[in-house]
Amino acid sequence: MDFDAGPALWGALLYASYLHGNVSIGERVFDLELDNECNFELLMRVYGNVGRLEDAERDRLMMVDRGLDS
Repeated sequence: MDFDAGPALWGALLYASYLHGNVSIGERVFDLELDNECNFELLMRVYGNVGRLEDAERDRLMMVDRGLDS
């Protein structure tokens, strides 16, 4: 079945990586859609769950630089 992957699919994969603590998939999915505030927040949670707090902070600052913080 052919279909176009969109924000909903990428968000679902990123959320699954958060639930399962899979950083490598989370990072790959995140790189596909960099201008989505929810994706930043989910990736920061993925990093937080595995103790990579410096990476979470780096992404928070990137989010602020892009004007995606609300």
